[in-house]
Amino acid sequence: MSDPINDPIDQNFGSNQAEQDQDPRPQNGQPQDPQPQNPQQDWGSQIWNNQPCPGNGANNGWQQYQGPQGYTNPQGPGSMYPMQPQKPRKPHHGAWFAGGLVSGLIICLLVIFLINLVGPLKNGSSVSPNITSSGEGGLTTDEQKELLDKADQLVSMIDSNEYDDVSHENLINGALHGLVDGTGDKYAAYYNQDEMQDMSQQTEGNYVGIGVTVMLDTSGEGADVMSVNPNGPAYQQGLQTGDVIVGADGTSFDGMTLSEMVSYIRGEEGTDVTITYYRNGEKKDMTITRQKLTVTEVYSTMLDKDNKVGYISLTGFDEVAADQFHTAVRDLASQGMTSLILDLRDNPGGLVNVGVAIADEFLDEGTVTYMLDKNGSRRDYNSTTDGNELNVKLYILINGNSASCSELISAALRDRYGAVLIGQQSYGKGIAQTVYPLNDGSGIKLTTNYFYTPNGENFHGKGLTPDIEVSLDDGVSLAKIKDENGIPDITQDAQLQKALDTALGK
Repeated sequence: MSDPINDPIDQNFGSNQAEQDQDPRPQNGQPQDPQPQNPQQDWGSQIWNNQPCPGNGANNGWQQYQGPQGYTNPQGPGSMYPMQPQKPRKPHHGAWFAGGLVSGLIICLLVIFLINLVGPLKNGSSVSPNITSSGEGGLTTDEQKELLDKADQLVSMIDSNEYDDVSHENLINGALHGLVDGTGDKYAAYYNQDEMQDMSQQTEGNYVGIGVTVMLDTSGEGADVMSVNPNGPAYQQGLQTGDVIVGADGTSFDGMTLSEMVSYIRGEEGTDVTITYYRNGEKKDMTITRQKLTVTEVYSTMLDKDNKVGYISLTGFDEVAADQFHTAVRDLASQGMTSLILDLRDNPGGLVNVGVAIADEFLDEGTVTYMLDKNGSRRDYNSTTDGNELNVKLYILINGNSASCSELISAALRDRYGAVLIGQQSYGKGIAQTVYPLNDGSGIKLTTNYFYTPNGENFHGKGLTPDIEVSLDDGVSLAKIKDENGIPDITQDAQLQKALDTALGK
């Protein structure tokens, strides 16, 4: 992705699949989707590594966050979050139909692809990169013939009656998108080769975009801006947290998925995109030049030098976050830090293994989180003992936009380290999506797992309740009170002030 899609999903790119922690639909008595919040995507930072999850050996899926051969994602505000029901999507004919006639060969290739893909999905099995013809568990001969006949009929109708000419490639892409949409999973998606390539490039910690993190607006008409990278072009042009992007280059986002919206924002370095957005009810346009940015996930300072209270803001769990956090926390420790305020507010989540690595800075050997799939199979994510665990009092700031991996880590550090949670109820995203790469470099993403805390709690649809509840003052936006170094103005931040007071025993 050029502009990273950081669904409050936490992704894990393991051997051949990728999981992201996004909201699933209610199923089989599982927790319901939370209503107040929505999926987020980071158009300014997201990454995956190519390593298996700690303590789990080879990874059979991309669990938000792992690597090119597969990834797992538990955010994005990955990709990644609880949302209210969306309005039916409008067909994007302009995007899928462009010109040319569809030949019988194209029909056959498409149907063969659908047969090979639908068979395994229909029977609940995994789709590996090497898709085979329908054998055991696939479509019957009659079902294959029926599908072929229907595809032939549809293509003939389009060829004869569609006013515009039809592009072979766009028609097939449209069918593939529709196939995945047919799951009814609002977080399911089909990614073409370019989109998958964008994902892999973001694992390097660099990306091309405008530098904003967004969440699907509850109306389904646009994307709420959750944060703006102070080093990015959107910030330089004056885009603000709280703005709602409703279109790009004249195309309305109404009815689109978050991934579709992102596709209109992405582009080549040095090219312009004109976004349409609302601010305080007023509709505006802004032209932004896309640029290459380096992901910064961690901001730190010694908040109270006399009492040795450190502060770290962690804005995501991309691959770069683990090293950045390690550097920051060890620097504070070298200054004699005795208490740490870890700020996970507005953090939509990210790579699970990155979250585990960060929790491992504090924890000895044991479970950080585990997940269960539809068959009850369990996968554990564990911390290890290396003798260098931090020994500080820990206070974690959370709010309604702290999702997925943020919640996993908060719960683990609360349950196993005695961390005190301060702020507001968290988002409530306790599920994961898996991205399955296909032969041709494309891929599909499906909701595959529920996540649990070390104590066996699934917080999906509920969130985490802070030990100390406190809200920001009316009219205060967290993003707007941060300086160029990502540190909030404590005089305007009631939650941070409460955390500091608690650390000082007040």
